[in-house]
Amino acid sequence: MGTKDTLCQHSSTSVCPDVSYSKCPHCLLDLCLEHVLEHQLQVRLDFHQMIDHINHQKLISNDHSVINDMKAKTLEKLENWKTTKIELVMSVYLVEQSRIESTWTASIERKTKIQNKVFQELITNSNEIEKKKNVHPNDILQLKKKLNELAEAVREIEQDTNVKLTAIMSSVQLPEIAKQLKTQETLEILLQECENNLDKKNRIILKRENECQYLEQLIIEKDEIIHKLKQKLR
Repeated sequence: MGTKDTLCQHSSTSVCPDVSYSKCPHCLLDLCLEHVLEHQLQVRLDFHQMIDHINHQKLISNDHSVINDMKAKTLEKLENWKTTKIELVMSVYLVEQSRIESTWTASIERKTKIQNKVFQELITNSNEIEKKKNVHPNDILQLKKKLNELAEAVREIEQDTNVKLTAIMSSVQLPEIAKQLKTQETLEILLQECENNLDKKNRIILKRENECQYLEQLIIEKDEIIHKLKQKLR
């Protein structure tokens, strides 16, 4: 609850004259009851937007295009090699084709299993949150964290699949294909490093923005204290 002398800190074009009712978990400001309810509506809106995002992610979860492309490209290179060596290495081709299919099948099964598990948890958690009288911003953060963990798990499966498919091609002793795959793998690693550096910079920027918001809040509180002291001195 806000103190008797604390006014509502709602940020708008005009100053709210009402006394603060409680600290809002959405903006961390002392707000009057009307603005607390207004911010709760915004939190619930954010929650429903997260539900829409989850439903969209679930809708596209059957998109295996990344792993399918890996399979298609690897089989295409293998097919070109088979054409020139067909009479000597047909038996080798059939074995390696089976290994590629097995690797692809295992990757799809792993990816689907993880996705089904996580989306079931998200749906269950979302339904529980929906039943709450008030939705807390942390509820949305937990859902977002779960989606990020799912995305990271899928990336790991894709990377693991790429390593295994590259190893298959290397074991068939096709130096020209293995070299191409190695170059592609190196480029993917460099791209991932660039993305990681960008994510790191974004996190630093977000941290600094949060620090600035905290400093602004301290300044507001300081001004309130000075205002109260001036009132008492009068």
